[in-house]
Amino acid sequence: MNPLLQFIEAQKMDTDVFCFQEAGGNVQTALETILGSYTKLSAEKNILDSSFTPTQVTYVRAGIEVVRECTILSDNPHAGLGIYTELAVGTKPLHLINLHGYPHPGKLDTPGRLEQSKVCIDFLKNLPGVRIIGGDINVLPETQSIQMFGNAGYQDLIQTFSIPTTRNRLVWERFPDNPLYYSDYVFVDHNTTVKSFTAPTMEISDHLPMILEIQL
Repeated sequence: MNPLLQFIEAQKMDTDVFCFQEAGGNVQTALETILGSYTKLSAEKNILDSSFTPTQVTYVRAGIEVVRECTILSDNPHAGLGIYTELAVGTKPLHLINLHGYPHPGKLDTPGRLEQSKVCIDFLKNLPGVRIIGGDINVLPETQSIQMFGNAGYQDLIQTFSIPTTRNRLVWERFPDNPLYYSDYVFVDHNTTVKSFTAPTMEISDHLPMILEIQL
């Protein structure tokens, strides 16, 4: 078993929700085996009118009720894709967006990326309960696309927990002239009690896993 799948196998012991991006092909087949008892919510979106159609998946542990789910941003050709899930867990509803941000051009603001952030914020704005948005958003921390979440009342857990990077050697060696240290984020509303948040350094992907534990 490769290191990524070994990691998932170990994490499933105490993980209620997994969010994956670019999880197609052989990876998806392996996930079906490892997480076969989980409820699977998946979506795809063609990027840049090319053959690149990444698979995005949210897995929810059996026994946790999925109240509703849908995709967001699927009709915007200049934004990424989000899988929205409402879960009945604990004493209040949990609202989650598994967001894969638009990858090009560069990692700075574009009209599509600004709209991407706005749509996610507006979608959850009036929903009671816990609100979480996370994934590979494909922009730098100083962009307005990221600052919008803080302005809307979200904590940026990458900043709060002083995470030094969400990438690793696997990507830095591919792009030595332009090493990127941040691409991935988790945002939670300020009413959410965070017990822990980590992005452990490992080479199971060119992105580090982000692990969030909250109090419900």
